[in-house]
Amino acid sequence: MKTITSPRNGLWSWTTVWHILHNEAYIGQKVWNKHDYGKGKKIKSKDEWIINADSQPPIIDRDTFNAVLEKSKERNPTDAALQDLLCIFSVECSNVQCVV
Repeated sequence: MKTITSPRNGLWSWTTVWHILHNEAYIGQKVWNKHDYGKGKKIKSKDEWIINADSQPPIIDRDTFNAVLEKSKERNPTDAALQDLLCIFSVECSNVQCVV
C-alpha cells in the first residue's frame, strides 16, 4: 500500500478526509447549483441541483461510495440533533429561545 501525505505537514485532518469521502467527483459525477450563497452558505434541496452523472471517469464504484455515505450517516448525528446541540451554544435558534 502506498502512503500519500498531505500537502502541508504530511497529516490529513478529519475534515479533509470527510470531504474526500463525500466528493461525488470520485464516482464521475459533477454537481452544480448545490449551494445558496444569499445569506451564508446553505445547501439547496436536491431537486434544485444540476447533476452531470458522467462528467469524468469514476475512480470508485457507486456501491462503495454509497456504502461510505451510509456508514457516515450512522456515525454522525442528524441535522435536527446537530441543531439541538448547536442551540446550547447560541442565544436564539429558530423559534426556540435557548438558555446560555
